[in-house]
Amino acid sequence: MCILNDKKIFCVYFAMAEEIFTSSETSKVTKLSLRQLQYWDKTDLISPSVLRGRGRGSRRLYSQDDLLQLKVVKKLLDVGMSVQSVRKSLAFLRKLLDGRRVLADLVLVSDGYSIYAYRDNDTILDTLHEGQQVFRLALGELAKEVKNEIEHIREEYVPSTTIRG
Repeated sequence: MCILNDKKIFCVYFAMAEEIFTSSETSKVTKLSLRQLQYWDKTDLISPSVLRGRGRGSRRLYSQDDLLQLKVVKKLLDVGMSVQSVRKSLAFLRKLLDGRRVLADLVLVSDGYSIYAYRDNDTILDTLHEGQQVFRLALGELAKEVKNEIEHIREEYVPSTTIRG
């Protein structure tokens, strides 16, 4: 059920309220033009999850999660990723997250050729290569481990007073 209150639309799903944004509000928040929003909806890059447009001039309603996805796409395009790569990455992430809204829990990293996603320091996935895991080695942590081992060995080492010759 959706209600209009002070020019804001609120929808209630399963006893949870979620703020809904019009195309104009979405455009202001994301810094994307209305035409860009319409085109991305038409081409299924990012479509509004609350109310999808039915052609030019029709009303579109976006959720906060939709706004986050739009900002992610805009950032990736702004840093030089191709639309095809972004589309493929989003398709993988949607499949990985299986409808759960945890996009905000991810960190995306790109080297200009691929887009990597991780939730924690142990698992990094290449979103353009079907989630192939990427090896991560934190050199600072490894350096601390080496230093601790050296100190441990020095504590145990007892120099011999006998000279063999």
